[in-house]
Amino acid sequence: MIDLIELLKSKKLKLCVAESFTGGGIASFVVAHPGASEVFSLGIVSYAESAKIELLNVKKQTLDKYGAVSAQTVGEMLDGLERLNLGNVFIATSGNAGPTVDGSGKVGQVFLGVMVNGKKTVKEFVFEGSRDHVIQSGIEKSIDLLVDCISKM
Repeated sequence: MIDLIELLKSKKLKLCVAESFTGGGIASFVVAHPGASEVFSLGIVSYAESAKIELLNVKKQTLDKYGAVSAQTVGEMLDGLERLNLGNVFIATSGNAGPTVDGSGKVGQVFLGVMVNGKKTVKEFVFEGSRDHVIQSGIEKSIDLLVDCISKM
């Protein structure tokens, strides 16, 4: 995996993340690397719908209509991070890690989003395997998605 810290430094970017099913795993991955304090600003674990509403301004209507595990919710999570004005690149995650599903969808279904230069990219993935595997896959894919979007700047 490309050195995310060095990439963020070279582009003078500050990262903020809003995580649901990844439970802080992205933030933990980033801060485990030397130099993280230069490029990492904020990590929010917004596991409950109420946290998404209160901390990230996700609309209750969005959650009611599309569910927490949706492209629409992840898009609004990204908007909420941007509004905080603490960074300029953002990652948001929501998904069903299993072993059961709360609400709709299926185990392993996740939505991962990044925002770079105000442009949102939200993708749906379905990961098979254990809860740990789904979470780890979400962390890795989120970072890959961010690197890909930054590389296209």
